[in-house]
Amino acid sequence: MRRWLGWTRSFYFRIAVTFVGFMVAAATPTTTSGATTTTASLAYNQDSTVSRYFLAELLVDEHRVEEARAELKRVIDAPFDPEWAPEDRDYKVKATALLKDLASKR
Repeated sequence: MRRWLGWTRSFYFRIAVTFVGFMVAAATPTTTSGATTTTASLAYNQDSTVSRYFLAELLVDEHRVEEARAELKRVIDAPFDPEWAPEDRDYKVKATALLKDLASKR
């Protein structure tokens, strides 16, 4: 019984610490935007279809549609990475669909 009580105290303590840590992290303002982080990831791979697609989505959310179209065209025109060919193919299809969607909203 004593062992079980020790375990439950430990369990509830971990839950409380996790919750407080989460609340502190949620209340802390971040200084970088998603676009800044995504743009920084392009420093590692200029032809990353995933990073360019996410950047395009962020630009659409920020109502910067012309820049988003340029990024989507870069996704479509990017060469296939042999290690990421299935993902590249998926994001090229998604980019084409989003580009068509943006063209219809004009």
